[in-house]
Amino acid sequence: VPDLEEGDAGEVVEGRDHPAGLRLRGGKQAEDASHETEASDDACVPLSGGVKQGENGEKKDGEASAVEADVSWRFIYRPEIDGLRFWAVMPVVFYHYGTVLGFTGGYAGVDVFFVISGYLITSIVLRELCMGKPVLRHFWERRVRRLFPAIATMFVCLYIYGWFMLAPSVYNNFVGESIFGLIAGSNFYYYVTTKDLGGYTAAGPEAYPLLHFWSLAVEEQFYLVLPVVLVCVWRFCKTDRKRWMTTLGVFGFVFLASFAFSVGYTPINNPFCFYLLFARAWELLIGSFIGIATSDLGIAAMSRVLVGLGLNLSKYFSPLAKRLMLEATGWLGFGLILFVYFYFTREMEYTYPYYYALGPCAGALMVIVGTTPVFKPTKDLSKDGDGDGEERIMTTCGLFLSFSPFVWIGKISYALYLWHWPLWCFQGGERLSWNNVVSALMLTMIAIGLSAVSTHLIEQPFRSKKHVDRKSLWIISGIVWAALLSFSISVYVLDVGGSNKTIAARADEGLNSTSAIYVPTGDEPFTFFLEDANPELFSLEGIEASKKKTPSMYPNRPPKTEPNVAIRNILR
Repeated sequence: VPDLEEGDAGEVVEGRDHPAGLRLRGGKQAEDASHETEASDDACVPLSGGVKQGENGEKKDGEASAVEADVSWRFIYRPEIDGLRFWAVMPVVFYHYGTVLGFTGGYAGVDVFFVISGYLITSIVLRELCMGKPVLRHFWERRVRRLFPAIATMFVCLYIYGWFMLAPSVYNNFVGESIFGLIAGSNFYYYVTTKDLGGYTAAGPEAYPLLHFWSLAVEEQFYLVLPVVLVCVWRFCKTDRKRWMTTLGVFGFVFLASFAFSVGYTPINNPFCFYLLFARAWELLIGSFIGIATSDLGIAAMSRVLVGLGLNLSKYFSPLAKRLMLEATGWLGFGLILFVYFYFTREMEYTYPYYYALGPCAGALMVIVGTTPVFKPTKDLSKDGDGDGEERIMTTCGLFLSFSPFVWIGKISYALYLWHWPLWCFQGGERLSWNNVVSALMLTMIAIGLSAVSTHLIEQPFRSKKHVDRKSLWIISGIVWAALLSFSISVYVLDVGGSNKTIAARADEGLNSTSAIYVPTGDEPFTFFLEDANPELFSLEGIEASKKKTPSMYPNRPPKTEPNVAIRNILR
């Protein structure tokens, strides 16, 4: 998820030191903010329309220059969005780590991520279209800066760890998964490999160390489609009115079709609706609608429509009433999200997303809208005291979500989502949490530490053009991506890697010497398969032996009819 954005709601690092993270309409401060945040602006939400254009999109005589157009946007950093990320990623981690603290519906945090991603990405693309920038080049460059360095770092670390510490069959399966992770196709891979076994909920942690990449693949596919659609709309529609109406029409049609398909087809084919973009697109498009509606252009358009219908709400609601409505919206949305986390159960995940996903998505919508800051003109807010500025006025829900620990974890939420699942898999998975909640919390702290290191030492330098320019970015990323993909394919096809020195077959239980069931010898790594490892993953004999073992952490999981190794061989 992110943001699975991908995009960090706190991507403005240096720019946030300006008043309210604001890009003013002129002056040295606006110029500095623009320079510092150009390469990493996912946290920045544009709230104005840029240069006025004629009917055919050309700049009118006497209007601002291209440079002035760039600073005419109010370009703000919203810390409350990072705070909301905290409340999206931590329930997911706690759910995966054995429903720690009672987060039985923590999996719905991914839906909150989808809404946030749709909101930020749509806002960014529309901003650049209105500014006349080359959208596709800039947009995909930022996605590479944001996503790839952390993924590449994690893969290198896991490749090395697995080569020396994992059983060969486990390592080979992991490398096979990484191939699809590198080409943004993990959701298709897991749909094919788990659809006959019950879908996502049938996959134990040891079986799929990169299972969480399905949501990243959904978002990456959305990032490939959305900017292309909007660029086409802007190119073929010559007037602003046609552009906005066409955009709303396309989004509305896809939203309704996706939602209807998800609700209608989930009971028939749950894995398809769980993993694939079309059945999840409506969640991301909720965020897109928020991005349109909360921009200055969107607010102005809605006001004109309401006035045309004789519903001039400003006449009926005082500023205090409007403020109370925002407060209520934000807190009700946050309460709805918490309700989902604690009310939803593991059993509901077997029929997810269905209409259940409306809960977390509606909650995220209400939080984002209800915490949207209002700006009040004021004097001398600029850093050098020269010129006017605007003061950010936040709701109490926005202030709560802006609490520093929430924001800090929200900033590393992408890396935390990447690291938490492999850590869980490679330390023994379900055995640890269900026996020791304290151990699960300690593992969470380790994941947070790794995520902080990854974010500050890997991600942030790549997101700054001062450290890595555009040409260097594409050269380095291309070489690393090709090397990782080549390594993964080679290891998978040749079936090499993993350590036979730390494992042994249990011949004394009637298993032949070629069995892939591995038991402790005293020399194996402490962090991986111990005496209660799940043997279903390794051989047909193991399936029979596993029937005598204690129940899994997934007691309602449908029975498996074939081992994961057999699936891998079929896919070859």
